[in-house]
Amino acid sequence: MADEQTTQATQEQGGAQTAGGDPNVSTPEPAQAAKTFTQDEVNDLIKARVQRERKGLPGKDELEAFHKWQDDQRSAEQKSAEAIKAQSDRADAAEKKAAALEAKLLAASKGVKPDAADDVVALASLKVSDDMPLEKAIDEVLKKYPQFAGGSAPTTTGVPGGNGSAAISGVEAAFRAKNPGIKI
Repeated sequence: MADEQTTQATQEQGGAQTAGGDPNVSTPEPAQAAKTFTQDEVNDLIKARVQRERKGLPGKDELEAFHKWQDDQRSAEQKSAEAIKAQSDRADAAEKKAAALEAKLLAASKGVKPDAADDVVALASLKVSDDMPLEKAIDEVLKKYPQFAGGSAPTTTGVPGGNGSAAISGVEAAFRAKNPGIKI
């Protein structure tokens, strides 16, 4: 019996060697086909998963009751402290906004182009210190970057200005000579 097993093993190895494969590596079995699910099965799987997750979570009513209980537990001092903090945060935000608008107004009064006012204020605010006020910092920025200065561009109406005594080119003169009835 042992001889038969040895003979079988030798034949298998010989067969593997003649095929050019490694005798120590077994050939993988064909993979099973992937299981396909219908939409109803997928919906059921998702529903079951959601129910498992919600099992440990409190409901909406329980959460509202818990938050109400937490509010009741806080003292009047804590509530007033929170209200004061919220009010001071709003005041700080308003002060920052006012300071930014004042800086833009100062930049505009120094002759900064309206579209460059934010840039000038940003550069000047980096230079502001105890020794240098914002006004002086804006002046330095304008010295370093003169392209920001210039005020507003002149407004145009789309109609060329002037007194109409502009020189006529040779082409225009020839056109007028050939077409005397056309007004240009």
